[in-house]
Amino acid sequence: MSQFTFSQPPLISQGKPASASTSGGAGGPAMGNDGDVASRWESQSADNQWWQIDLGAEYYVSLVEIDWESASSKEYKIQLSNDPTFATGVTDIAHVTNQPTGQHSIAVIPCRIDVKGRYLRMYGMTRNTQYGHSFWEFRAYGMQTLTPVDVSFFVPHVAQYLEVNFTPADLNMGKMDMSAFKVPVPGSGK
Repeated sequence: MSQFTFSQPPLISQGKPASASTSGGAGGPAMGNDGDVASRWESQSADNQWWQIDLGAEYYVSLVEIDWESASSKEYKIQLSNDPTFATGVTDIAHVTNQPTGQHSIAVIPCRIDVKGRYLRMYGMTRNTQYGHSFWEFRAYGMQTLTPVDVSFFVPHVAQYLEVNFTPADLNMGKMDMSAFKVPVPGSGK
């Protein structure tokens, strides 16, 4: 029996140039990805605020972690684009609709991995409190290339086996082309 070991892609966001729609009194955009959980970025007290980073190159982003301050976003999107203004080519790679509030409440957000982008943004649509959108640290993990992996499963209690051939992009948020599945019929040679 084969065993698989999956490792987390590298951290790609720390120390990258950051900007934001607004900043409040707690700190500027650079404090949102400085690696220090004692500093934070905070927007002004309004909905529809954003914070973004320039990754320096195009990446597939597989996971984002946000260490929220109590004044967190309730609904927000994680977006990728190759346009630093996000006026064109914007792709939502994750959408959170009911983020709980709480000091150092860490959100672990799996993201779509079928699209690459250089600019990564947290777009805070609504807030949990009357204060701005605020987090201690924003961490993004990703890679510049995807490596296809062949996977086969053996189902021991069935008189047939199930063979699955798909790439990591096929695993996109539950969407999968079912033609990737091959179920041989015993005795048919197919």
